[in-house]
Amino acid sequence: MYVFDTSPLSSLFKHFYRRRFPTLWEQFDGLVADGSVTSTREVARELDRYAQVDPRWMNVNRAIFTTPTAREGEFVREIYRVRHFRQNIELRKIQKGGLNADPFVVAKAAVCRATVVT
Repeated sequence: MYVFDTSPLSSLFKHFYRRRFPTLWEQFDGLVADGSVTSTREVARELDRYAQVDPRWMNVNRAIFTTPTAREGEFVREIYRVRHFRQNIELRKIQKGGLNADPFVVAKAAVCRATVVT
């Protein structure tokens, strides 16, 4: 299983057009269809806000962007127990909320024993 971060999905849609790279898309769509590709709700939020992702693809495949489980939330908490990693979140995001998918991607991969694609 592969847990995708925002950047590779954004790059896929921005640089690898379906008509130019049909084999890539056939294989990627196959991985999505067989459940080998997953991600997190936070990645979907970043894609919705910043990326040039095909909205039709996002709507059809919204289910791959899962809500963090309790185990994943606990893993994120453990990540941020380490002072060095707390510096990853800007103060503004802590105070007002903001997008920060990275710890959730790592947590999902750790809990699912999957590979992070970043």
